[in-house]
Order: sequence, then C-alpha cells, then structure tokens
Amino acid sequence: MIIKSKTRKDKSFDQLLDYLFREETEELDERRFTLAWGFDAAVELTDVAALTEVFMANSKYMRGEKRVKMYHEIASFAPEDSGYITKAMLMDIAENYRATRASRSLCICRPHFDKGHIHLHFMFSGNEKGTNKSIRVNKQEFAAQKERINDYQKERYPQLEMSYHQRRRQPQLKRYREQEQRQETAYCMERYNKPLSQRTALQEVYATTLQNSVDFHSLLQQLTAKGYEVYKRGEIPTGVVVEGRKYRFSTLALDKESVLQTEQYLTAERKRRDAGRLLLQDMQRKRTKDRGREK
Repeated sequence: MIIKSKTRKDKSFDQLLDYLFREETEELDERRFTLAWGFDAAVELTDVAALTEVFMANSKYMRGEKRVKMYHEIASFAPEDSGYITKAMLMDIAENYRATRASRSLCICRPHFDKGHIHLHFMFSGNEKGTNKSIRVNKQEFAAQKERINDYQKERYPQLEMSYHQRRRQPQLKRYREQEQRQETAYCMERYNKPLSQRTALQEVYATTLQNSVDFHSLLQQLTAKGYEVYKRGEIPTGVVVEGRKYRFSTLALDKESVLQTEQYLTAERKRRDAGRLLLQDMQRKRTKDRGREK
C-alpha cells in the first residue's frame, strides 16, 4: 500500500468529515462501510454534525493552539488488485491500520472507490481520547509503522501482490498522491467555495508548476508569472511569500519525487552561487597581484 499522512492545525473537523462521507459520482460500491473507534454507541456514524461535536470536545483537552488537531491518512491499493479486494478484507486491514497507527485516539475510516483506485481514508484526532497526549510520532517510527502495516497485508492477503510492491513504484506514487490532493482541493472549493487552506492551494500550484518546469530558472519564472513573490536566503531563491507569510519550496513538495526534484534544483543553484563566489575571489586575488607588480 501507499500510505500518506497529512495534518491540520485548525479545527475544520466538519470539512474533513464531509469529504470522507461525500457521495462519489460512480455507482455506490457494495464494499462501502464506515468504521469508528472511540465514539459512544449513541453517536450516529452518518451524522457529520454529531461526529464533529465529539472531535471538537476531544480537542479541548489539547493545550496549545498551534498543535495538530487531526491527521488525515490515506492507504491506497494498486488498481490491478481491485478485483481481489473484498469488504471484509478492507475492514480487517483498516482495523490493523488503526491499531498500529494510533489505537487510543478517535478515528473514522471510510473507503473511496474513485475510478477503480481503492483507498482507505482515516481521520485521527490529534490527541488520544480524553487526554492531552499527542499521537504524533517521529519520521523513523512512522516509517516503521508503515512497514508493519504493509507486512500485515502481505502476510494475510498475499493475493494483493501489486499493492505491496507499488509503494516502490515512485512515478505511480506521485500520480496517486497528486490525484488525491486535487480531488480533495476541488471538492472543498466546490463545497465551501474556497480552498481547504492557503498551504494546500499553494502546494497544488507548486506541484503543477514543478512538473512543467525544465530547470530552476523556469520554475521561478512560472511562479513569478503567476503573481508569486519569490524570496531569497543566502542569495538562493528559497520559497514564495503569500500575504506576508513565507513558504519554502521544500515544504510545498507533495511527494518524495517532488522533494528530490526540488532539492536537485536548490543544490544546483547553491553550486552556481559558490562557483560565482570562487570566480569573484580569484578575480580579486588576480587584481591584487597585478597591482603589486605595477608598484
């Protein structure tokens, strides 16, 4: 499986729930279901308003406005495995995912079946139920969790061979992530008449611009043409400024391939800057020598 995790520091619980429960354009799949953990039996699992209230009440245990209020995580299966995937299989994988990832937080899981691309959406509260404790883990631990989740799928459902190996297929990884990002952004724009967030909208613009660029210079030209102000750090173009807030290129990349491409651009720009500095130093030394000889 390809696993992606996104965070939100605002309390837009209703927006994310609304997206999870959206009706897709395709015919409703019989494998559709809703799983929930940490909720009282009296809470109706199709009532977005009621679910929002529970998430909102739990967030009040958190101290600090800048803390992550929720995690939106997506586990995607390879299209080639769609015919082998059953409802029971999805529910079992979802149960293991939640137990591995954050067993003490509030969690909602819903599958989406867009164009045969089956994926599980998880919405985790940023803190464990009824406490201030965050469910955040570092990159190493999250990578280990993803390995355990994929190993469980491989052991229990070896027929989903392509889903196990597709996490190594970077071009497909990029396409799935960008597709999901575009779908979520487009839905929120239509539903709420505005982008999900300024960063999300900017990430979408950056992903498209990066894909259409041939080098760092063309990337900067396109961003400038779109009205974005590029700022520099240490003489190197580092990011863009939107409404007084700075966004680094490295944080706007949506996937590993985009991160690598961005880093390649920045590394080449640093080498160009350093080469220019060395050339200037050599010219200054030469001038100093020439003046010494003239005397």
